[in-house]
Amino acid sequence: MATKVQGVLGRAAQWVMNRTHGAGAWLSKSADTGWTIPHHYPWTWWQQDMKPRVGEYETFAPIYTSVAIISQDISRIELRHVDILPSGERVAVTTKAPARIVRKPNNYQTRSDFLLYVMRSLLFDGNAYAIVGSRNARNEIESLYPVNPGVIWPHIEPTTGEYFYRLGADATTDIAGCDSSHTWIPARDVLHISLFTPRHQLIGESPLVSSLYTTISGTQINAHNSAIFTN
Repeated sequence: MATKVQGVLGRAAQWVMNRTHGAGAWLSKSADTGWTIPHHYPWTWWQQDMKPRVGEYETFAPIYTSVAIISQDISRIELRHVDILPSGERVAVTTKAPARIVRKPNNYQTRSDFLLYVMRSLLFDGNAYAIVGSRNARNEIESLYPVNPGVIWPHIEPTTGEYFYRLGADATTDIAGCDSSHTWIPARDVLHISLFTPRHQLIGESPLVSSLYTTISGTQINAHNSAIFTN
């Protein structure tokens, strides 16, 4: 029992260390596919029918359900672009670029679809990203495409202090029009919403971190029960 507890604590500590040093997360990111390989997997994991995973949180029913409920509720909220007049009166704006983006973010999603994706990304990963798909002749943004937070990562140029985003490749980046892996995107073309950033100014942290021990224990119990009933 003590060995199992030490293992759980060790994996939790490794998760925090990886986040602190920018190595990814407890489940390391793949820049190409967005798959994640748990650090405790053996080198021959693919020969042992051990599959890459997106994250422990998404396989633990109580947490997944809670995130789904919150995300769906937020996605129902109506967004508006308003101007605040000198008198303090708020006037709805319907003809400018932000108003158009709010109504229809891109060719594939409604406002609710976009907000749902953003909120799920925030709660599971602590970060939500969307890439500018196109701009008009006035350089106004015409479309925004959300991308999987598992395939995008901020990078600060040490000499100039400028920062960019490195983008891998998966279905979300294909839809956004980024058809090659390891694409570098300037910050001006990325909408990055992050939660609390305790370890790095550009990397948000999900509140689910506080439930890490519970999640690991719950998924291990479920896996153990599944193995029993399978046999």
